Amino acid sequence: MRYWVLLILAVACMIAGVAVCFSTRSVSGVGQQVAAPYLRSSITPSDARALVAREKDVLDLRSLQGINLDVAREIAGFRGIVNLSGLRSVPSAAVHELAKMPVASSLQLNGLSQLEQEVAAELGGFPGLYLSLNGLRRLAPEVAAKLAEYGSKATVGSTLHLNGIEELPEPVADRLGSCRALGLNLNGVVGLDVASAQKLARFKGRVLSMSGIKRASDEVISALSRFSGDMLDLSGLEELSPGAAASLSRFGGDALYLSSLADASEEVLSHLARFDGHLELPSPTHETVEPENGPEKDRHNP
Repeated sequence: MRYWVLLILAVACMIAGVAVCFSTRSVSGVGQQVAAPYLRSSITPSDARALVAREKDVLDLRSLQGINLDVAREIAGFRGIVNLSGLRSVPSAAVHELAKMPVASSLQLNGLSQLEQEVAAELGGFPGLYLSLNGLRRLAPEVAAKLAEYGSKATVGSTLHLNGIEELPEPVADRLGSCRALGLNLNGVVGLDVASAQKLARFKGRVLSMSGIKRASDEVISALSRFSGDMLDLSGLEELSPGAAASLSRFGGDALYLSSLADASEEVLSHLARFDGHLELPSPTHETVEPENGPEKDRHNP
């Protein structure tokens, strides 16, 4: 079961990164080639309805500068990735409609630089595979609390992307530590204090990704190693003390990513080799260190 959860989350993250590659197709009219409505700064409900019926997998509406209730209601019928990252603000009523999208859908709102509580509350009810809000640079604790409800209505998988946030004060970490999604991506965070790391490590999902951290104290690493999920991504870490490595070796999940850990000492590597799961270390060898008791068996299908 764990394997399939991780696979779904990995596929969702991959789709999120390459979605724009599938969104440059032209739209054929009856007997002629026409400009796609999603190249415009605004569309009508009938335009949106036609696009939802015509497009497959990805609905790229990044050019939209505004969205009203009727357009949002039509878009909500799309099953796939909806990219609305050109929007700088979204009315809560429109988000209420978008939150009715099918569970197999995903929503990108990377143009939002701030969130009101009402909008965050509506987004918290989104049932889709991933919710991407990478334009946010900071979160108020009360907004984080509303967003933390995302995942509560998901039935397949759910990953919250907040990769624009660089600092995570303890009150915000506390709220995000209660996030109900299966995956939490905070890859823009460059530093953590111990209190914030402790709060965040309480996250009950499966995947915690913080690949933007290059250096962290032993205490912070020790706190993060207590995360009880399946995968911990610290692939931005460039250095690690023997004590921090010993803490990570006790991480109870299936996968640990440390792919920027260059020039690690033998003592550090010795500690990491005790990790009972998949361990990814950096190139040129791009090592995968297996548990000391031999090659890892498929623990998902014993």
